[in-house]
Amino acid sequence: MFRQAKWSEPLIFELGYEGRRGYIPPRVDDEVKSVVGDVLARIPENLRRKELNLPQLSE
Repeated sequence: MFRQAKWSEPLIFELGYEGRRGYIPPRVDDEVKSVVGDVLARIPENLRRKELNLPQLSE
């Protein structure tokens, strides 16, 4: 008989706390910016998010 596995683990959103940060990507070089341009201008305003609902966890 098949039985679904069960774990009593908290959700990833329950593990973090306010202000905790994980990976912070490095700043983009000016040379790259001049070639690529403003990437945010390519995303339509109605598709941009004001806040990201990401879990606040460290690595």
